[in-house]
Amino acid sequence: MKTITTIILISFSFFVSGQTIKPNSYWIAVESNQIGEYGISPLDGMILKFKENSVEFEHVFFDSIQSAPMKIRKNRISLEKKLWARIYHIDKDSLLLDFDKRMRVKFVPLETHKKTLTNIDFWNHLDWKFYKNDYCEEIKLTDHLWNMYPNEIAKICLVFSKWEDSRYARNEKWNVKVVNDNHIFVKTFGQFDYEIYNVLNYSGDSVVLKNLIDKNESIIVKTPSITDSDYNSILSKIKNYNWKTIELINNKQAFEGDSAFSKFNSGGTYLPDTSFIKMSSLKNQQVSLVFGDSEYKYFVSDTLFNSGKWHLSKSGNEIVLNEGCIQEDYIDLINVGQDTLKIGKFDKIQIGSKKRRYVEFYYVLKLIK
Repeated sequence: MKTITTIILISFSFFVSGQTIKPNSYWIAVESNQIGEYGISPLDGMILKFKENSVEFEHVFFDSIQSAPMKIRKNRISLEKKLWARIYHIDKDSLLLDFDKRMRVKFVPLETHKKTLTNIDFWNHLDWKFYKNDYCEEIKLTDHLWNMYPNEIAKICLVFSKWEDSRYARNEKWNVKVVNDNHIFVKTFGQFDYEIYNVLNYSGDSVVLKNLIDKNESIIVKTPSITDSDYNSILSKIKNYNWKTIELINNKQAFEGDSAFSKFNSGGTYLPDTSFIKMSSLKNQQVSLVFGDSEYKYFVSDTLFNSGKWHLSKSGNEIVLNEGCIQEDYIDLINVGQDTLKIGKFDKIQIGSKKRRYVEFYYVLKLIK
């Protein structure tokens, strides 16, 4: 996607095909579809505010507002005497614009929200459960910027899901933006497709959302924090011990050899000196961990594999490594006993003999002190 500073946005008029575009009305792009033979640059997430003779525009993932003069004749929209888009359809619920016979973009209106919404600081929370269409996934709304383009305010969202016996994870973008008194929650799917929601209401630690594309409702719920007593109890069982693997629990899902690439996502574009954990190391109980007061060490075959900072999550469900920016930074605490520990973790696992080929694999280990 091009940066917002390179996108030239539309201007509009007040009466097209019998429908009125009200001054000071807001519209947001929710869907971009290819209609020609050539590729497109989707405009999803673009926000427009129409004025008398100009339009203001911004984007859900950028911290800037720009303005451009507008002129329209019949169905032709021009900026600086140059054709920019053609109006394909307009009514009170949608605006469809065609761009260079290549792309059709759907905009929907953002009416002034009739209810008083809570402060946007409500979203300063990391762990959530997202319920939609009878499906639940865990998401982490981090405060770490995506940092791809200038003025970009998109942050890193980590999505964890489960299908049958397998677990999956994705790195996505997210943000919440106030537009015409609406709270717009947006996250990506596959980093390019947009899921755009309008907050209908807040209820305790839950948020009711309406998808602006299919109009379906979803619920997102904060994961609660545990008490200080329970938090300290878990810490006392984990800290300052050398935890050694005694079993790879999900051994049936483990694999060896190049045939695994036909089933799991694989890669191999890292630098030559990049190293990965070998599947054989997991199977042969060669992994051990030490959690000090604030630093951890991860050993493979008694050799230090990596180290850094760590802390226990507020929910007590996870150990968070380093900055918590990537899926590998989280260790699930499945069971914490007096002398045993059962954990789950995503990592890039080397399979076969080729060092730069790997799969992303969620493994479950049982460890003892």
